[in-house]
Amino acid sequence: MSNTNLTNSKQAKNDEFYTMYEDIENELQHYPGAFEGKIVYCNCDNPEWSNFWKYFHINFDHLGLKKLISTHYDREKPTYKMEYTGGDDNNVEAGVITPLEGNGDFRNQECIDLLKEADIVVTNLPFSIAREDFIPQLFEYKKKFLIIGDLNWVTYKIIFPLLKNNEMWMGYSAVKEFLQPDGTIKKFGNKLWFTNLDIKKRHEKLILWKNYTPAEFPQYDNYDTINVEKVSNIPCDYCESWEVTEEEFKNFPSDEWEITRTGERDGKKSFFIIPAANTKLRKLLHEHTAGYKEEIENKLLKYLKKKRYCNGIFGVPITFLNYFSPEQFRIVGNEYSLALDKGRGYVHGKRMYSRIFIQKIL
Repeated sequence: MSNTNLTNSKQAKNDEFYTMYEDIENELQHYPGAFEGKIVYCNCDNPEWSNFWKYFHINFDHLGLKKLISTHYDREKPTYKMEYTGGDDNNVEAGVITPLEGNGDFRNQECIDLLKEADIVVTNLPFSIAREDFIPQLFEYKKKFLIIGDLNWVTYKIIFPLLKNNEMWMGYSAVKEFLQPDGTIKKFGNKLWFTNLDIKKRHEKLILWKNYTPAEFPQYDNYDTINVEKVSNIPCDYCESWEVTEEEFKNFPSDEWEITRTGERDGKKSFFIIPAANTKLRKLLHEHTAGYKEEIENKLLKYLKKKRYCNGIFGVPITFLNYFSPEQFRIVGNEYSLALDKGRGYVHGKRMYSRIFIQKIL
């Protein structure tokens, strides 16, 4: 949803965008075994027309579900819950209907009680209150989920730390069209799936092949980071510094090495170090000449018991999150966290928008 459309949705309280069956089917194919023996709760879904209810009902036995629950919101009157435990999967009207005391708002206690019972929440939630209410509730009750959201969520201070700390991540597909109550189709450009269910692609490493050159990967004007225009072009050989523990750094001659920033290694304070200014090794690092890493690391090994690998920070497009593997990369910030710390990110005076800042794990 564009910012304009999102704003209009908030003002009009128009969150009635219904997910197509094929979009649900297309995403769910990537979660084999994830739902076996589980209670699925669709807590923003009227079973009369929800394709989430329809999908899980029809595939109840195939997925090995234990129970399916659906509730929905009505502005003016109490609604009901519908529960299905199997027996007639193809008849989507099969299930036990129980009236609710309230209007089906997911924040009501009776809906929270159903949330507590459930294992996994799957739904297309109200976009206008997603980050303030819906997602915090999922984490408060420690629930697994697969939900449709907005790409812009990754910039929000409530959502980004969850992505950074590997508590939620992007699913596989985008959702480009929704059905509206009047039967018309609404198209969006940045709707996709978010989940905390483990998926195969989180363990697939991005193939890095590009070699670093200062001309192609300019450094930020105010941050120790290089800019990468395309995710596929993340250089495989860029080094910014080497991490050592605080205790190890005591062995290093202060006139030969300097600290660029601090970190944490195995629960203890660490330093990221580079050769000191005006040294031969610093010149090699600055120019990234052939063999510079090996020469610097050979020098490092004179003071270390174990080899330390180099670290480099990359400013990459926000689409990187579609390829993120926590086994290959570490997210260290985004454009907005950078702005709070060091000001907006610029390269040659040009503002860089919607950037994620990452490090390789070697």
